[in-house]
Amino acid sequence: MPDYFFFTRGRELELLMYMLACGFLIWGADNYRRPAERLQKEEDLRKLVVEELAHRLKNKIATIQSIISYQLREQPGLRNDIVARLVLLVHELATNAVKHGALSCPAGKLSYLLVTFERKGEH
Repeated sequence: MPDYFFFTRGRELELLMYMLACGFLIWGADNYRRPAERLQKEEDLRKLVVEELAHRLKNKIATIQSIISYQLREQPGLRNDIVARLVLLVHELATNAVKHGALSCPAGKLSYLLVTFERKGEH
């Protein structure tokens, strides 16, 4: 076997340097891993919070739609008043999107969906 597989006298400094280099690499890798894991956990938490907020927002919108639909069935004269309030609501939401939300940066996008229903007997 070649003699570099064996510890020979006079090579103590080389062995010490090798051990120090290995220790330094292990320490560096560990110090990189910890912040990377912490950042991944923070990102996972952010995603969870955003998903929860989206879920709650959908619930609020469904509740608002239900109340408006009920009010329109019970009091047809409120239609113009509700339309005016909805216009103000859309304006407020758009203003907030421009100031703080999706439209506050050049790459931001906003999408909307308008669905209308006909009542039985109406054309």
